[in-house]
Amino acid sequence: LLLECAGMNLAITEFVAFAPGSAAGYLNGQFNADGLKAQYLILGGGWYRWQNLNRLRWVNRPYEMGPDPGEAPVRVRLSRRGDVIKTFWSLDQGLTWELSGRQETPLPETMWVGWVFKRMANDGLNDEPGVTTLKDVRLTIAPLGSMLDARWDVVSGGGEVIAGGTEVHLWHDGTTPVYAQAYSPWAIEGDFDLIVRYEAAAMEMQPGQERLIHLAVTSNDGKNHAYIRSVQNPDRHYYNVDMSINEAWYRYQEVDTAEDVGRFRLVRQNGLFSAYYEQDGEWVRLDGWTDGFEGPVYLDLQYDWKSPEPALTQVRFTVESLITPEGAWVEPVSEGGEAQPAPSPEATSNSGGEGTIGN
Repeated sequence: LLLECAGMNLAITEFVAFAPGSAAGYLNGQFNADGLKAQYLILGGGWYRWQNLNRLRWVNRPYEMGPDPGEAPVRVRLSRRGDVIKTFWSLDQGLTWELSGRQETPLPETMWVGWVFKRMANDGLNDEPGVTTLKDVRLTIAPLGSMLDARWDVVSGGGEVIAGGTEVHLWHDGTTPVYAQAYSPWAIEGDFDLIVRYEAAAMEMQPGQERLIHLAVTSNDGKNHAYIRSVQNPDRHYYNVDMSINEAWYRYQEVDTAEDVGRFRLVRQNGLFSAYYEQDGEWVRLDGWTDGFEGPVYLDLQYDWKSPEPALTQVRFTVESLITPEGAWVEPVSEGGEAQPAPSPEATSNSGGEGTIGN
């Protein structure tokens, strides 16, 4: 995909679906109920020249935070698995795919997909067209629900992410104020008990440096979010927790720590959340939460590192245990100290491969 336009407000090329009889565009608030437009659903995941910025987007991040693709072609990708639609882009010829959008929308088994091309001369450049070039278009199809995916979804931000199996490695040199992130490819329904180990190097923090190691579960749109994390700066090293319900936070707790390697635990039981850290082989509850939120959640692993001067650092997350009422997606850690992967309900038909989880 290449989008060329001298005007920067606005020219946009993004994915669109046409699903006759679904009223998807109307039900998602994009179009009025009457007319053919109601059957179209704009899916995003493209190239944006808008608000005087040239951007690609990252899922659940502000528009301006996205990277500038320059003037060279980028690869874009759209996937639909069940009711979950995801969009991606790649700046390295498809070696790494960055998650740009994700939505859960019921659509009929048969639908059409393509692109929508927009040019509105809000910049006053009425004679400057938006020109889109599409090349090497490929389509892979399968019966609904049969094309499963167990690869982590990556948002590299200002760093780099390599994810495979139950492990996720995140690197950052601290010079860009954008955190690196990985999402589980599948969502967890209902109750769960999640244990994740984190490992980072011991550091003597310098002025202006700060490191955040963040384990969370989050709703599709990010408005519901529960986390526990490690925060370290020159003044303090501590754990903290908080939870957002419909974007309302204020459930914060914290405790001092000195651990660079540790285990976190998040639990949802009967819709109520709790958060723990491990100390001397015992689980210590940190939160004071008395509420929670329903609905599917994704694992959300984040690494945020700030440094006035470039200093490459990393953290490794290992999903050691994930238990749900339906069984273990990842078995508890064995006596040997290594997590024992077990098939998840959505990964049992995937052959084990690089970048998969739960196989």
